Amino acid sequence: GANAIQGEANLTFDGSKLGVGTDSPTVNAQIQSSGANSLLKLAGTTSGSGINDGLDVGINGSDGILWNRENGNILLATNNSERFRISPDGVVTKPYQPAFYARGTTTWTTVTDGTTITVPASDEEFDMGGHYDSTTNYRFTAPVVGKYFFFATLYTRLSTRPSTSSEYVSSHFHKNGVYVAGTSNIHHYYNNGDYDMANTIQRLMSLSANDYIELKLKPSGDDGQYYGKHVSWGGWLVS
Repeated sequence: GANAIQGEANLTFDGSKLGVGTDSPTVNAQIQSSGANSLLKLAGTTSGSGINDGLDVGINGSDGILWNRENGNILLATNNSERFRISPDGVVTKPYQPAFYARGTTTWTTVTDGTTITVPASDEEFDMGGHYDSTTNYRFTAPVVGKYFFFATLYTRLSTRPSTSSEYVSSHFHKNGVYVAGTSNIHHYYNNGDYDMANTIQRLMSLSANDYIELKLKPSGDDGQYYGKHVSWGGWLVS
């Protein structure tokens, strides 16, 4: 037909699909090499037009290639916004990767014996994507399924000097309101002389979208206290 091209410099166009190196393209545009490598080069007036210029997109054996031959960045975007960047030095930045860090704002605050509280870390230093609630429930809610890493630092003490080994304060993470195994940290259990201390907990977790994480604190055997300005926690999506 009028829109068909066949055999012109190994080029085929059937009116809807363009083939280079093949007379039977299977998609709108297909480049078929006679060897293991097949490349499409994109170049402009700034990049030059030589073999070592521009951007190469293609396949090398079974490996896909996105190769910027210029001293510039590679950018990936969705929804008309940049989501991923590789610098000329190989530094990868993901400005929307879920991550947060928040601190408390109070001094010594008493928690009643046997009561589990959500630690109110209300002072956000950063919250990429807005997935941490620093005003109402102090939860991080996962936006996507993946592996997430969380960490926390707490400064706590018992309200009175310990007299038995059954008095302690514990901190731990909760996932969807339930204690996460392997995150409990016991403070002051045998500490009869010096009854305030700092401690940390950390945990790599698998989360589904909309799972939420909270930092909890619970005294046992006596009222406990935490020093809000020295309490902080954070987390991020690893993979």
